[in-house]
Amino acid sequence: MTSHTLERRPLGTTRQSVTPIGIGGAYLGMCQENGQRRTDDDLGAATVLHALELGINLIDTSAGYMGGGRSERIVGQALRQWLDNGGERSDIVVETKTGTRDRRNRTASSYTAAATWESIETSLDALNVEYLDVALVHDPMDLDPVLAPGGAWTALQEMRSQGLVRAIGLGTRRHDYHRRMMETGACDVCLTHSDFQLIRQEARVGVLEPAAEHGVGVLNGTSLAHGMLVGRRPPTEIVSGFHDRWRVAMKRRPEFAVALDRAQALWDWTKSRDINLLALNLQYIAREPRISATLLGASTPEQIEMDVAALTEQLPDGVWGELTDAMPWLQRGGDRG
Repeated sequence: MTSHTLERRPLGTTRQSVTPIGIGGAYLGMCQENGQRRTDDDLGAATVLHALELGINLIDTSAGYMGGGRSERIVGQALRQWLDNGGERSDIVVETKTGTRDRRNRTASSYTAAATWESIETSLDALNVEYLDVALVHDPMDLDPVLAPGGAWTALQEMRSQGLVRAIGLGTRRHDYHRRMMETGACDVCLTHSDFQLIRQEARVGVLEPAAEHGVGVLNGTSLAHGMLVGRRPPTEIVSGFHDRWRVAMKRRPEFAVALDRAQALWDWTKSRDINLLALNLQYIAREPRISATLLGASTPEQIEMDVAALTEQLPDGVWGELTDAMPWLQRGGDRG
């Protein structure tokens, strides 16, 4: 596949622009070998490099992805190759997160200014960059330590004033946390996840509306519903292979069962019309102008190539009206059912 000319969208008021999809770094190079999961760093770097070659300009990672900063190091390996091949640092947007470098021992101390400085400096070294385009506070259990004097938010604002970081924000699923950060007046970017795709769209009210009011750019994560919206296997088959905790959750939390029912309905509808479910989902998300980019956690070059092909695939005329008529939750704005 050759490079695509993907559109660029403003990332809020940051003066940066991003492609509608970015590569997420949570699963880089993960593969199965002899029934065992392993990580191939070279494969992960090749995945990032291929995404850039295909025209994607946004790279998402985190200090906590894949353990011990491994995802950042893989991205750094890819960026070295990109620059050695003649790529320009200014052409890409690199985003990472702080606060979850040690996810197992995450406490309020993970969100102090000192911990944030240490984490960001470690990330810069691992990523092989002199500055970050975006740095996010990642999954805080409580915003008070983040916003307190001497907290992560103070540190990130100082880094931004020094040019070490160009934009700052929050990455979490909690909408009330996003709104609170936006209300500080210092938030540039919010990353929400699991709440804007064909199954669910609660982010429309919880994040997108306040973000538009505050001029905050929105990144969208976990948009494939744990594989149920990829279209390669029926959702019921995918769920049957999940850990027991998913099946238990479906019994205890009705929204899990609702999500499966909706995913299966989408699978059946697209199969009956010979429509690519992945293309339908990614293009549905891309139709929402308040989302700057959707992050896709590819682990191999083939997966990111499939994502780009799906984003650019021609869908049948009239598909959006037919889809909305067939899926009543889309008419209601994507409530939980």
